[in-house]
Amino acid sequence: MRGIAISTAVVAALVVGAGVGLAQGGADAAAKAPFTRYVEERNVSPGELLRIQVQCPAPTVPTGGGFNTATDGGVIVQSSFPTLSGWQVTVRNSTNVYKAAQAHVICSLP
Repeated sequence: MRGIAISTAVVAALVVGAGVGLAQGGADAAAKAPFTRYVEERNVSPGELLRIQVQCPAPTVPTGGGFNTATDGGVIVQSSFPTLSGWQVTVRNSTNVYKAAQAHVICSLP
């Protein structure tokens, strides 16, 4: 398990990926740059249903988020949504080998 922080001032560059959404707050929340993207990557065991959560550090709030999964398939996303302080993704590995999955959140000052 690892966490990564990437700073940027342009949300558009962050929304390239398999799943992306805006947290409640919409355009008002998204207008407050700079943004920081935090990523939580996990290995999903064969057949496992796994919840991955990634949090925004105080005093920042989530303005969007999403997920990335193995490009060769087999990881099924059950849900992806904002929480009060971050983003949560639930995935299922439908294969018989370990697969990688990531949850990411974009954070900004309120």
